[in-house]
Amino acid sequence: MTEADTDDLAVLIPQPVTLTLGGQTVALTPIRVSEIQPLTRCITPIAKVLMHTPPGQSPDWLTLVVEHTDAVIDTLVIAARCSKEWVQALTVGELVLLAAKVVEVNADFLLQTVWPQLQGTIAVLTQGMAKVTGVPAAPTNQPAGATSSSA
Repeated sequence: MTEADTDDLAVLIPQPVTLTLGGQTVALTPIRVSEIQPLTRCITPIAKVLMHTPPGQSPDWLTLVVEHTDAVIDTLVIAARCSKEWVQALTVGELVLLAAKVVEVNADFLLQTVWPQLQGTIAVLTQGMAKVTGVPAAPTNQPAGATSSSA
C-alpha cells in the first residue's frame, strides 16, 4: 500500500484522535448516524455560542462551559462515548480540552449540519423580532470555514 493510498483511507476512515484525561484514554472519532439526533438536541445552546466566534479565533471555551455546563457535559458524553460520571469528574481544564478536541474531530458535521439548522432558526427568529420591534434584522455571522452561496 502506498502513502497516497493510506492518505485516501484516512479521509474515508478517519483515525481516532486519542486524548488521556482524568486517568482515562479516549479515542475520539466523528459522530455516528445514531448519535446525530441526540447530539443535535444537546449541542444547540453550545452551537449558538460557537457561531458568534469571530472567524479565525478560538471560542471562549471557559465561558461556554460556565454558561452551558449541562449541555457541554451531555454533548461530550455522546460525542466522546464516555460516561457522564467520568466527564463530571474532569477538571475544568480537562473538560475544555476535551470539548475543543470533540469540535475539532467533528468540524465537518458541525459546519454542514448544525450550522445551517441554527442559521435557519435564527433567521426566522430575527425576522419575527424585526416585525414585532420594527428594527431591521441584521445579517447573521458565519463561523470560520463556512461558506454561503447565492442563488
